[in-house]
Amino acid sequence: MIKTYPCLLAAACWACGAAPTPQPDSRTAPPAAAVPTTAVPLPESEPAASARPPDGQPSLSTFFEARMVGGKRRPLVSGDTLHNGDHFWIELVAQEKLFVWVLYASPDGSAEVIYPPSGDVTLTPGRAQRVPETQDFELDEKVGWERLLIVASRARLDGSATQLAKLVEHVRSTHLWPSDSPSAPAPQARAEAKASAAAGKKSPQRETSRPSPHSSANAYDGPTPILEPRVASADTRGLTRGIKLVESKAGRLDYQPDADGVIAIPLLLKHEP
Repeated sequence: MIKTYPCLLAAACWACGAAPTPQPDSRTAPPAAAVPTTAVPLPESEPAASARPPDGQPSLSTFFEARMVGGKRRPLVSGDTLHNGDHFWIELVAQEKLFVWVLYASPDGSAEVIYPPSGDVTLTPGRAQRVPETQDFELDEKVGWERLLIVASRARLDGSATQLAKLVEHVRSTHLWPSDSPSAPAPQARAEAKASAAAGKKSPQRETSRPSPHSSANAYDGPTPILEPRVASADTRGLTRGIKLVESKAGRLDYQPDADGVIAIPLLLKHEP
């Protein structure tokens, strides 16, 4: 499980001798009166179409990096191992306007949409977006597989990838990762249902128990041969979407959207003591 930790960027600037931003002299003449302006509300429609990168060039680049307890920094790739007290973060750089969401699921099955905190936002082309914005993620003492899912889309998800839209909404409303699909009925239950159908009777209703929201019913035991089959469908194609380009350096992933204009990048971290 993770917790946020203040980013050390500002402290680093002071440590390297960077001069602070000069403050205005209070003895100078007062500023001219401000001219009233009318606020223009942002439209709720899709973002304006922006120039798309040519084939072979990334629409979205992700940078995944960690800082160890001793202070050493290193790039991360999906499947790497981190330990209690280690820090990590993500940087996203888009080369066209993309909606973006970053989801996190802890080893016990609890989950959050960690970016954006609410609503839908677009990345500004060419500008790096750090997640979290002003802090690091710090690993606590709860070990297991930590999961991150980066989703980007040229349009809102409810119009481009309905299953991913449902996943984002589910995590935001329940703070849980989706549970496994219902298992197939036991052989005895199937036999009873078949006999009842032959006799023209309705199958008896069996009482089912629901796990507590705080239970570990949704706990994650590690990646499977088909990543995240619990939410896989023709729409999500698992939870990996987009066209992956050649990696330029460790810790960086470059993607172009798929035919539906969607990118989905899962990142897994093995959290050990």
